[in-house]
Amino acid sequence: MSERNDNTGASGADNSTTTKTADELRKGDYVIFEGRPYQIVRHLFTNCTRPKVEIVMIDIFTREQCKRELETLALVQILAVRQDDYQVINLDDGLLTLPAREGDGKNDVKLPEGDLGTEIQEAFEKGKNVVVTIISAMGEEGVAKYKTVAKKYKTVAKT
Repeated sequence: MSERNDNTGASGADNSTTTKTADELRKGDYVIFEGRPYQIVRHLFTNCTRPKVEIVMIDIFTREQCKRELETLALVQILAVRQDDYQVINLDDGLLTLPAREGDGKNDVKLPEGDLGTEIQEAFEKGKNVVVTIISAMGEEGVAKYKTVAKKYKTVAKT
């Protein structure tokens, strides 16, 4: 079974965007820079002759860090993302098998590279009940984080 946590606004559209000025941005906001989705991990005001904002962001899919200095009134696109939790049913050849809402399993989500992927694989191989959070934005999706749970999620059959 999956749980859904939308940051999609009232419309529920996966790719809806709004704008904010750079001084309105906050840690945790999802933004678009140079056509890529980022999450802000640090937001600082700089003390220059002209006030600016320094933001440090991480690409939500590649995990690459990016730093930008912006005028306080610069407009920045805020991205709505969708986050769903799924229990891992199987892990084979670097692909996760996850339950789908419509019956058939979802098996096209890649195990992330690096420490996150290693931790997920080790937990699954130890027989733990692994729940991954899949983040979706701008036509891409990937594993953002994981947790282990004491018992398996109940799967509800739809008729």
